[in-house]
Amino acid sequence: MTEVFLKDMSLSTSGSYEKFFWADGRTYTHIMDPRTGYPAQGTASVSVLAPRTIDSEAWAKPFFINGRAWTAAHKPSNVRAFMCDDERRQSACAWVQ
Repeated sequence: MTEVFLKDMSLSTSGSYEKFFWADGRTYTHIMDPRTGYPAQGTASVSVLAPRTIDSEAWAKPFFINGRAWTAAHKPSNVRAFMCDDERRQSACAWVQ
């Protein structure tokens, strides 16, 4: 367990580790990719730090759905994102640069 103390910041997290099911050897999460109509794949969780809650909440789902490379290319400069890849890829967790 980790504690985070925030001052003038907001933290929002989106993840597939609580609401999901397995079928035919595949994980299906509750977070949908609107481009395909299927559950998003490749990310286990994303935590977003931003000055305002509306921003951290608004960015959490797009970062989760689009993945690490997209997040690095589109993340506003005042926003930080901590991502964990889906366990099928060895659960690599790191801050997005």
